[in-house]
Amino acid sequence: MKKFCGLLAAVLIASVMHCVAMANSGPAYWNNGPSFEPVALEESSLDVVEEELLFDFNDPDSVWGWSPAAVVTATYQMSWPKEQPAASVQMAFPLISSVLEISTEFSGVSVDGQPLDHQTFYGSAVYGLPYQNSQEDYLNHLDLEQVLKDVFDDTVALPSDNPAGTVYRLVPPAENCQVEVTIPDQVRGASAYGLSSYAGDEKQTVLGARFYDVEKDSLTFFLKGEPREDLTIEAYTIEEKQPLEKTAYKLETTRSTWLEWLMEGIQQYSGKSGIPLPEGEQWDRLFQQFQKEASQSQEIDLDAVASSLLRDDRLAVVLYTVDFQPGQQREMTVQYQMQGSMDRRETQEPIYTYRYLTNPAKRWNSFGKLTVQVIPPSEAMELVDSSIPLERQKDGSYQATLEELPEENIVFSFCERGNPTPKKDPYELLTGMLWLVVLALLALVVTLLLLRKQRRR
Repeated sequence: MKKFCGLLAAVLIASVMHCVAMANSGPAYWNNGPSFEPVALEESSLDVVEEELLFDFNDPDSVWGWSPAAVVTATYQMSWPKEQPAASVQMAFPLISSVLEISTEFSGVSVDGQPLDHQTFYGSAVYGLPYQNSQEDYLNHLDLEQVLKDVFDDTVALPSDNPAGTVYRLVPPAENCQVEVTIPDQVRGASAYGLSSYAGDEKQTVLGARFYDVEKDSLTFFLKGEPREDLTIEAYTIEEKQPLEKTAYKLETTRSTWLEWLMEGIQQYSGKSGIPLPEGEQWDRLFQQFQKEASQSQEIDLDAVASSLLRDDRLAVVLYTVDFQPGQQREMTVQYQMQGSMDRRETQEPIYTYRYLTNPAKRWNSFGKLTVQVIPPSEAMELVDSSIPLERQKDGSYQATLEELPEENIVFSFCERGNPTPKKDPYELLTGMLWLVVLALLALVVTLLLLRKQRRR
């Protein structure tokens, strides 16, 4: 009977914990930066006669993250004044993307149905975007001037020096072995390549590497200054932990600088991971950002630093040029993928919110009619909030026609329910379930006592 009581209590408590765990699985909030309206890089005489803005959440090319993704197609009818001579107008499309994702998130620019050459320039990484409200507020109120300053600011604070140093390459002594290199100093920031582990404190740093293929594997690291002789190396087999003789391995050294080391590591990671790097001025500016961020990183593994540099979301600008003749009207189309923010902190069903910043478009000479069409993620998704008067159409889409740019940026939200269910406090749920457990145990104890009393009679 005692075993039965204990088993029952365990089952009830486990049920409570399972309910609470399920209620808290996955993030409650995930923020993605806004999308932007393309604009002339400098104030222009161009008139936007009309814009059609389509958010298509049912496009098969869109990829879901924590929120449904939309393929955004912005189509502009642009007119150049008759009294103005022919001109080439440089235009900018601000966006938030990574070097890795730009090829899938940005489809390109076309004019009169023909693809247009463009260049992509990157600014600073948007660190902590999903979690920091200060970052969220900053991003959701961005304007073109802020993005351009971030991406093209030539006064960006860079490390004051490019120290000369030594690159050490440990040639694998054998297959299936492990090596530990002890450096009697504290090492910080993008210093080693080919690591499997590292540890250390203010007095020393220990780099670990495992070698399975002597032709492909190696451990390489960078230290400032002349080649050192105070490094301690220990090598042993992985399975048997048998030490290897010092003559089994070799440490090669070459002279380099930190920037050369950093660039080589990024390029190696790019080739290994298949992430194409830009060229020319685009690469020069991107590497300037990398240099600043890598110098501030506390991560020793250059592989991990390179991954972060290439995969982190960044402020970016796509630049392209459109030619106009006097009185000419041309159709320009920009297409890209848009992610939204997911929020279920206050509701049981997640609310997906999308922000489209129209404030950059105020730089055009004039802006005419704006038609916005939103094809929802599915029939189950309902529009629960919008900053513009989106109305449901017979085909299930939502549409709004505005005679001019809205005063506020375009923001709209979807949810699986038109009236999202408020979320109950998980602690209240836990308290209620625990009370049920307590009452069930009390009832069981009382029943057992009554049965015992009847047996004695």
